[in-house]
Amino acid sequence: MGLSYNDQVTVCWDTLSYRIEVKDDLPCTSNSTVRGNWFGANTPPNASLIDSVTVVNNNTNLITWSPSTTTSVDTYFVYQFIPPATYNLIGTVGLPAPFSFTHTPVTPGAQSYNYVVTPMDSCDIVGDTSLVHNTIWARLDSTDHCKAENHIYWNKYINWAAGVQRYEIWANENAMGYNLVGTLSGPTLDTAFVHTGINSSNYCYIIRAFDGNGRSSSSNELCFTVNNLLDSTIIQAPSLRCISVEPNQQDITITWVAPLDPTGNFASYEVFHATNIGGPYSSIATINNAATLTYTHMGAFSANSNNYYYVTTNSGCYGTDPSRSTSDTLTPIKLNVTQPTAVTANLTWNQIINPNLPSSSGSYDVYRETPFTSTNWNVLGNTPYGNEAYNDARNVCNELVGYRIEIGDQSGCISVSSIDTARFRDTIPPQVISPDSISVDPFTGNVIIGWTPGPDADVTGYNIIKFNPTTGAHVNVGNVPAPGTNYTYIGANANNEAEQYRVTVYDSCGNEITYVLNYHKTIYLESDIDVCLPGVYLNWNAYEGWTTSASYNIYVSVNNGPFTYLASTNNLNYLHTPINNGSNYRYIVRAFDNGGAGPRSSTSNMVMEDAALFATPDYHYLQYVTVSDTNEIEISAYIDTAAQISQFNLMRSDFKSGPYSLITSEAMGTDTIIKFKDDNVTTSYKSYFYRVEAVDPCGKIVETSNNGRSILLQVQDDEAEATNTLTWNKYEDWAGTVKEYHIYKGVNGSNNMQLMAKFKGDTAQTALIDYLAPELDGMGKFCYQIVAIEDNPSFATLEPSVSVSNVVCVTHEPYFYIPNSFVVNNNAGIPDFRPSLRFSDLEGYNFSIWDRWGHQIFETNNLAEGWNGKYNNSGELVQTGVYVFLVKFRTANGKDIEKRGTVTILK
Repeated sequence: MGLSYNDQVTVCWDTLSYRIEVKDDLPCTSNSTVRGNWFGANTPPNASLIDSVTVVNNNTNLITWSPSTTTSVDTYFVYQFIPPATYNLIGTVGLPAPFSFTHTPVTPGAQSYNYVVTPMDSCDIVGDTSLVHNTIWARLDSTDHCKAENHIYWNKYINWAAGVQRYEIWANENAMGYNLVGTLSGPTLDTAFVHTGINSSNYCYIIRAFDGNGRSSSSNELCFTVNNLLDSTIIQAPSLRCISVEPNQQDITITWVAPLDPTGNFASYEVFHATNIGGPYSSIATINNAATLTYTHMGAFSANSNNYYYVTTNSGCYGTDPSRSTSDTLTPIKLNVTQPTAVTANLTWNQIINPNLPSSSGSYDVYRETPFTSTNWNVLGNTPYGNEAYNDARNVCNELVGYRIEIGDQSGCISVSSIDTARFRDTIPPQVISPDSISVDPFTGNVIIGWTPGPDADVTGYNIIKFNPTTGAHVNVGNVPAPGTNYTYIGANANNEAEQYRVTVYDSCGNEITYVLNYHKTIYLESDIDVCLPGVYLNWNAYEGWTTSASYNIYVSVNNGPFTYLASTNNLNYLHTPINNGSNYRYIVRAFDNGGAGPRSSTSNMVMEDAALFATPDYHYLQYVTVSDTNEIEISAYIDTAAQISQFNLMRSDFKSGPYSLITSEAMGTDTIIKFKDDNVTTSYKSYFYRVEAVDPCGKIVETSNNGRSILLQVQDDEAEATNTLTWNKYEDWAGTVKEYHIYKGVNGSNNMQLMAKFKGDTAQTALIDYLAPELDGMGKFCYQIVAIEDNPSFATLEPSVSVSNVVCVTHEPYFYIPNSFVVNNNAGIPDFRPSLRFSDLEGYNFSIWDRWGHQIFETNNLAEGWNGKYNNSGELVQTGVYVFLVKFRTANGKDIEKRGTVTILK
């Protein structure tokens, strides 16, 4: 087996020798023979690969490459390639220098530079040239001042093995730093870029190319200034709203609403027209004034042709950009009128657009002109959009009628149709009508007839017919030309009776129905006054002519004031009560149909009543109630003699609130003071309430006086305490109140009573205790009476009144006491011996002393004289012992009494 070895050497030109040595373990060496050979370099180096060529700044380009795979390369030549075949050496790079070269000065903003790199080995053998790589030369194509765009382009970067994967566009506005503004990538790369949304500023751009292996190349820095940008806003089309056929029936006018133009870019409106909805459309007008919102297409309309219109807006920076959308397409309304009969017309027409415009009013107005060419157009009716048909009927004699259709828009414009006509010939009488109501003017007595216009279109006028039920005649009393709906008949007699009227209708041909008796009857109101209620009776007849029932409202005016609502009724009479004396009353009645719901009504004639009622008292005052005798009370009243009063009733009750009973009556006289006597009373036990009623000639109580109450005095005697207790009720009810209460007292039955006490009228005191100690020597009979005195009479002509109570007398029984022993000793100051006696009659008094043998030794008729123990009060003192006394006296009531007893004399 042979042994071999290969040696690859790189030498320029030389001889190389080789030998083989073999060594063993001793060691020893065996050498081969020496052999030599000649070597020379004859293979060029492999080409280098340029990594990138990039612009470093505006006067320097940087070329970088990867080294050749041939290891003997020690030099690289950098060439600028100028197509088509010129290579200029611009630099030599020897190892170990970096694999890059800076080419300067250059002007990369003025052109693109191409470069190649060629290696050379140590034997000065030049290798293959690299592929050409170029700089990216960025240039400004243009600035679109209208669209605010910068258009930039550049040359392609060439000969990367992986190709260019993307271009990045970097922009620097006003030296604020570069920002990525765009990226181009994909299999087919553009070398142009549009930078939108620019401002009037300074701009610099750099383009960077990237391959798929992380290599990149940057362009020159492209800088420039943008000034005077223009607004490029494109204005929308106007909103086409209305289309009308002009009155000459030849021209067509379209109307639109201007589009929004906040930037003022408007240039013109352009109007397009076609005879078919699908076109073709041609421009027929350009309008340069944005405020012009209408256009009239002269001579365009014909009943046999179609016309369609839309409008666009031209705007933009230069006024040449049309709006991106067109307006709605409108066609004029063509009206077609046909006549199925001589008195009817059927109207049909087309829509201006489908679906309808959102701003449309949504309904058509149908206009009619009668007669045609009279320029007297009136709205006949309306119909919603989508129902393009309308029917009309005209009962006219011979009339040419014009029609047109209109539909409005919220913008204020109106689409008007073409005009068409129909001729009506009528031989049919108008439909019968019935009056709405027939009323009487309350102030004049005239009759007012009102009606709803007849439904026929050719009504010429109305005749007013009055019916005379006595003769059966139907008399024409008036005429009203159409379209009148009321008539006032001044020759009426409705203030004195109910009258009947009807309305007939005639048309332009004289057609009229006269035999229908649809009469209405007026309301005739009568009145009668009843002074005793007092009230006014109202009576009236029913309103005739309505198909529904009537309800009636009554209205009244008082003293020529305005009429006001009084009452409602379904009857034909009413009583108004009460009424006021001296007032003037006027009345009217109004009937309402539908049971009062209306809306129709009829007014009656007016009646008037003066309420001359009986004069009522201006004053009516009970002066006083006083006790005039033991069982009698006097009552006095102050009355108004000017009042119309037939009698006065005296009323009495045990209680203030009643009930009151009639005691007596007195007829009206001429005296202003009227007095009553009530002798059916027990004044010692009761207090009575009185009042006086004024009764008018109708028997009606028209005035009731104030109350008056008698004073009841009661006395309770107490013999043990020697007192009399008085109690009484207060007087009621003077208007001027009570000034004072006076208490009078009579002693020992004397009628000459003396004032013993006074109390103010406003005091709450109604009781008094009379202590009798100062009067113990009297007869024991005491009488009392209360007197109330009025304070501030209500009437200046009257003196203060007085009310007197009943008289109450009480008698105290006599009181007798005498000692049973007596000490005779004048020097000791002992009083004389005598009885103690009170409440007795002194004229019947006798006191005597007797001894045990029956001899009288003392006697006196003087209650104040006593026995001093002597014979006849002047002799010798009597002996001690028992003596007999005898006392005789008479009570206040006249009763004789004797008292006997014994007394022991002591010394």
